[in-house]
Amino acid sequence: MVDTTKTIAAYYRRSTTDQENSIDRQRLAFQTFLKNSGEYAENAEEFIEDGISGDSSVDRPIQGRLLKNIESGKLDIDELFVASTDRWGRFSTAYKAQFTLPLKRKSVALRTPTSIIDFNKPTDDLLYDLHCNLAYIDNHERSAKVTSGIASKALKKTLKLLPCYGLRREGERLVIEEAQTEVVRLIYSKYLETGSKHKVTEYLNNELKGLSPAGKATWNIQTVSKILTNPKLSGHYVYGRLSKGKLHSFDGTALPQQRQEDLKGKEIRNSNSICSYTPDLIEPVIDLATYGKVQQKLIEKTLPKKQREGRRNKFTGLLKCSCGRNMRARYRNGHPVYACPSGKAGGCNGGEYREHLISTAILEVVKNHLLSGDAEKKIGKILQEQDDVNSEDLVRLNDLENKYKVAGARLLDLESCLPDGFREQMRTLKAEIDTIKARVSSCNAAGVDTGDAAKAMAEGYRKLLNGKSDEELLERDTLEQYIADIQLQYVFQRTGSKVFTAIDTVTIRGSLGYDARKGTTLYRSYVEDGLGTLKVRTKVPLPTYFEPDRPMSFSPMI
Repeated sequence: MVDTTKTIAAYYRRSTTDQENSIDRQRLAFQTFLKNSGEYAENAEEFIEDGISGDSSVDRPIQGRLLKNIESGKLDIDELFVASTDRWGRFSTAYKAQFTLPLKRKSVALRTPTSIIDFNKPTDDLLYDLHCNLAYIDNHERSAKVTSGIASKALKKTLKLLPCYGLRREGERLVIEEAQTEVVRLIYSKYLETGSKHKVTEYLNNELKGLSPAGKATWNIQTVSKILTNPKLSGHYVYGRLSKGKLHSFDGTALPQQRQEDLKGKEIRNSNSICSYTPDLIEPVIDLATYGKVQQKLIEKTLPKKQREGRRNKFTGLLKCSCGRNMRARYRNGHPVYACPSGKAGGCNGGEYREHLISTAILEVVKNHLLSGDAEKKIGKILQEQDDVNSEDLVRLNDLENKYKVAGARLLDLESCLPDGFREQMRTLKAEIDTIKARVSSCNAAGVDTGDAAKAMAEGYRKLLNGKSDEELLERDTLEQYIADIQLQYVFQRTGSKVFTAIDTVTIRGSLGYDARKGTTLYRSYVEDGLGTLKVRTKVPLPTYFEPDRPMSFSPMI
C-alpha cells in the first residue's frame, strides 16, 4: 500500500490578468501530479497570487503570508508545489534568501512536476540558483524588447492611444464623442470663468447632474483636474508622461531605460515624454487657444508648496552639549527634553535633560546678573575676568584638574579594574593642563578699563528685558535677541555598575549685537558690536538621586 502521509501545499501565480488561463493550467498541473504520485494526503491547501509580478522589487502578500505560516509552524508541510520555478519568483540570487530561507529552516522542499529541490542539499541549491538567474535574465530581456517595441511605435506615432472622456476610437484615429464633448467644453469654459476647479465640480454635481467618466452620479475634483490637463483633448499625441514600468521605462528614445531598484513599479513624472500636435490622428475637442489659456490659469492658480516647518522647540539651535554639538529636542511623556545627537556611540555621555532646568538657569542669570540693581557692577566684573584671562580657558582648566585629581585617586585604588588606555588618557590630561596653565600665567594681569562697556551693556539689557514676565523672557523670539548660545557642563556619579549624569553648570553667552550664528538679532544693539558678548556661568541644583556623601566626577570614565 502506498504511503500517503506526506503533506503538500500549492502556490499559483500569474503576473498579469491578461494571462487568462494561467492559474487554471497551474492547478491542472498540480492535480495531475497528485493523481500520478498518490503519495500525498488529500485536501492540499492552495495559495493564489493573482496579477502580481515575480520580480524581487514587488511585494507579494500571499507569498509573504505563506512563508510566515511555514516559519511559525501554522502550516506544517513537507513540500511546496509550483508549476515551474519561475512561478515562485523571478529574482536574482542576491534576493534569494528572503524567499528560500524559511523553507530551508523548516526543511520544506520546492516541488515541480518534474523535479524536487531540497535547499538543504548544496547541489539542489546550486541548481535552483541557476534556474533563478536564467529566469531573471529572460524576464529582463523580454521586458527590454517589449519596451523598445512600444517606444518605436510611439516615436513613429503608429501606437494606438487609448480613448479618453470626450474621444472614441474609429479605426486608427481618435474622434469626438458628441455626447461627452459638450461636457468637456463646458468644464473648460466654466474653469476660465471661475478659475476654480472646486466651483466647476460643484456646478457639475448641482446643475448638470450627469454621469462622470467612471459612470458615477457625482463628479470629483480629481476627475475635473484630469480633463483640464489632458493634452489629447486639444489634438496632441501624448505618450510616456509617467515612467511606470516594472523593469524598463520609456526615456524619449527607442532604447529602453532600465529602472533603478528602488523605482521599480513606481509611477514618477517623465520629462522626456512625447507630446506633439497631430490633429490628423486625434480630432481636437478643445481649440489650442482655449487649451493654452486653461493651462496658463492652472499655473497661475497653483500655489507653490510650502516647505514643511518642523516643530521648533524653545532652545533648538541655542543649546550646546559639553562636547560642542547642538543638542536636539525630543518628547518624553509629553515633556520636551534635550540630548546630544552623538550619544554614547559617538563618544558623548551626556543624558537627557528637561527643558524646565534650562529655563530656570536662564531666568536666574537674567534676574541676578542682567537686571539686578548692581547689574553694571556684575557685568563689569565678568568683562574684567574675560579680559584678564580667557574665561573658556579657566573653565577648561578647572574641569581638567578635577578629572586629573579623580583619575589619580582611581589609579591608586582600582589598579586592576582600569580600562584600556587609561594611563595614556592621564598623560594627555596632564599635557593639556600644563599648556593652559602656561597660557594663563603669561596673560597680562593689568587688565583694561571695562567700565564704559559694562555701563552700555547693562543699559542695553535693561531696555530689552525690563518689564517682561518670565514667559516673555523665555519666548523663542526674545531668546534670540539676547542669547547667542547656551552650553552645558555635566557631573557624573557612579553607584555600583551604574553611572548617573546631571547638569552641573550652564554657561550662557549673551549677545545684543551680532550673535554666534553670524546674523543680526531682531533687537538692534545699544552697544558697539565688539562689546556685545557676555559669558555668565550659573550652577544648577543636583537632582535628589545624587548622594551628597558619594564622590562625583566630570567624566564617566574616571
